[in-house]
Parts: sequence; structure tokens; C-alpha cells
Amino acid sequence: MSKVSTRKGQSNTYLDILFPVPADTFVTVVVPAYLSASTIDECLKSLISQKYPKEYLEIIVIDSGYDETKHICRNYDVRYYHSTRKLSAGAARNIGARMAKGQILAFLDADCIAPEYWIYHLVRDFDAFPETFGVLGVYAGGKSCLDKIRGGELMSNEKRIGFHRGFIEGNVAFRRKVFEAGCSFGDMTYGECVKLSNDLSKRGMKTLWDPTLKVLHKGYLNYRKMFAMDRAYARISLMEENTSLLKGTLKLLFIMAMLIFLPIWPLIAIFLFFSLLLICSAFSLTDNMVSFKNRIQLLPVLICMRLSRFFASATESALYLLRWRAKR
Repeated sequence: MSKVSTRKGQSNTYLDILFPVPADTFVTVVVPAYLSASTIDECLKSLISQKYPKEYLEIIVIDSGYDETKHICRNYDVRYYHSTRKLSAGAARNIGARMAKGQILAFLDADCIAPEYWIYHLVRDFDAFPETFGVLGVYAGGKSCLDKIRGGELMSNEKRIGFHRGFIEGNVAFRRKVFEAGCSFGDMTYGECVKLSNDLSKRGMKTLWDPTLKVLHKGYLNYRKMFAMDRAYARISLMEENTSLLKGTLKLLFIMAMLIFLPIWPLIAIFLFFSLLLICSAFSLTDNMVSFKNRIQLLPVLICMRLSRFFASATESALYLLRWRAKR
């Protein structure tokens, strides 16, 4: 994954976004919604208020709930699609991608508010980095350290081009050719970005991580939800990557070994486990976009995140092996 410097016409200030960017790029924004009546009004208001030519902007809402979302959407110039069956966020995004007319397909969650130059920012990124097939942003407004870390708010401000393993699904955009090439979000409650990340990697399509591309996120994340998300990521990895089963199995064996030695040398077993966890949380390459200063300050939260990933991977590997054993 390579760092990129600011290029000509690629300033981080919103005032400069207005001028060097071609404003004739047709953009479709897809908003997946499920029981989103409490938040979607502000979301759509922020999209309608975008400082971008309205003739080059399309907004699609994919709804599978039965609350007031439909009636709220009638107040705005949007294309509304209702599904009679409950859709995962990934499935809703895929439907929106098939309906879209735009050259660039942006995705915003229904509990997010986009700043007025958000679409200009997206278009400018694609124009400044033509070799990339996607632009990945972050969430702002996190209420807890966990929200801020998982939402990317505390990540390094350096832009990076590469094959990103995961991203914030509620603040991203891709070129139309990504979906025409057969890439798609995963049809699941959590982790739909992992499937798309793998599709992009297999096709050699790089994306731009832009931590200056922010939207206000009104949702929240707790540790129970984080563990469910980590299990989903691990489950997808097991289905699509051969190495993930080996990694998960090794973690499972490590846990079993620790449990065996715990009654014999409890202090040594606990010390070794948490020492390894401490080192991984502070220096892990998978968290290399978190600045070192933040990693030290937020070490307890990062340790909890590492524990969640560790046990999620081990749990899914154990279930995978049990299912494999039952089939034989």
C-alpha cells in the first residue's frame, strides 16, 4: 500500500474543490435504508443541498422497512425503491448499483450527514487519481474511542493507494466499471465490504484511502456489535481465503494450549498471552494507519479490538471445522 502526496488540484480545503474539478461527471448516490425514519430526513437534506450541479446528480434510496421512510422520501427529488423482503445493507447497495445511471457510484448510510462539498470532494479525488477505482472515506462525530477508531476518525491523515482489506461502507464511491466487472458487496448483515475488497484485489483494482473525506455518522458501536462484525469478517475470509483457516486454527490451538497450561503455570500463561496481545495491538501492521501516538494513548481500546478479532477468528475456525467434520 503506497502513500500519496497532494497532487495538483488536490487540496484538502473545500474552497479549492470548486474550481479544478470537471462538474459534468454524473454521480449516483445510493442510500440503503431499513427502519431509518429517524435519520433519513437529515441524510437526504444533506444530499439535496450538495454544491454540485443537480443535472449531474442522482439519489437512490433502497428501503426494505415499513416505517415512515417512504413518506419522508416523497419530500425529496429521489428515486425510491422498496423491497418486500428485508435486505442486508450489502444487498441494498447492490440493487442500487444496478439501478444507477452515474459514472461514479457513491454510497452513504441513512444515519450519515454529508458536508455540502462531499460529492465535489469525491469527483475531485477520482479526477486527481485516475488510476484508482474507488475512494474510501471515514466517519466523523464518534461518541467513543471505539467509534473513532473503527470509523477511521483517528487514522493517519496520509492518503494511500492500494488494496484495502476493509473500509467504511457508508462513505465510499466507486467507478461504474467496478460493478460492470462483476464486483459486488456481500449479502450479509456485517462485513459486506470484505467481499467487495476481495473482488477488487482479484481484478487488480486499487482504491484511494482519503481520511479527509468525512461524513457525520449518527450511529454508534459497542463491543458486542464489534465482535459480531469481527465474526462476520472472519467468516467471509474463511470462505474466500485458504490462509484464513490456517490462521484461525493456529489461534484456536493457541487458546487450547493456554487453557491446558493455565492450571499448571497460570501466571506465565496469562503473562505470555497478554504480552503478545500488547505487542500486536501497539505495532500490528493491520493497524498501520493509526498514528503511533494514538496507538499508545488508546492502547486499552486497541487491546480489546485485538481480543475481539482474535477470538472471532478462532470461533469461526472452530465452527468451520465442526461443520466440515459433520459433513464427512
